Amino acid sequence: MDTKERFCFSEPVMIALVSNGFWLALLIFSLVFFRAEIRNALNSLSSVNIAGSHLELADRQMALKSSAILSNIFLDMLCTSESKHLTPLLSESEAQQLNKFTIKYVEEVPKEELNLLLVSNIAWIGFRKGTLADSFSIYKSLVCKYPRHPSIHADYGYALLDTNPGEAKNIYDELVKQYPGEPSYRYCRAVAYIKTEPPEFDKAVADWTNCLDAGYMDDQMLDDIKPLSINKPSEYSRLKEKYEKFKSERQQK
Repeated sequence: MDTKERFCFSEPVMIALVSNGFWLALLIFSLVFFRAEIRNALNSLSSVNIAGSHLELADRQMALKSSAILSNIFLDMLCTSESKHLTPLLSESEAQQLNKFTIKYVEEVPKEELNLLLVSNIAWIGFRKGTLADSFSIYKSLVCKYPRHPSIHADYGYALLDTNPGEAKNIYDELVKQYPGEPSYRYCRAVAYIKTEPPEFDKAVADWTNCLDAGYMDDQMLDDIKPLSINKPSEYSRLKEKYEKFKSERQQK
């Protein structure tokens, strides 16, 4: 990660982060997956004591240096696809703390200095943990800052599928117009078609058929197309057959 993409914290802010329960959880996680890096970072410390939700170290200056190293490791984790593995390790309240911090970060940091991947990953984690209001707030801020960034719009649309499928459909309509060759946008639009009231089954079938013909499938497709089994049973059977055939052919390769 480029140095411009890293957070620059003052000493009081750094101490506050290390004292936060969320960062303690990340510390424990890192102790498992980054043993070598952390061992090297702490070798120079005379003592390390995790008490409650904070670190007690003999040398305050070294503690700050160490916490900076650890925080960079945590931030690096949040800046990769591996960040999604953190989701089951966090409680809803911890995800909410992280979202609150990120909302302020997005509001206060200039666009050119914003770490987009970090913020979008945190919004995704919050969405998965059920902190929808805060996650939506982050997504809305990102959409305003990056009106032409397709993956941000797509992630926001996906997060809206259950709570506001009509708005999700509008987002994916626009994405399909701009990127007609991207089947994942058609796939999610099909899900939105099914979830809107009243459902638009024929349009969903058309989008899903297009996805399979283009060689795209989703692992959740059988669950997503299940509403068709009642309302469009013949289309459901046809899509299911195409899906299973395509999946079998892909597994044989």
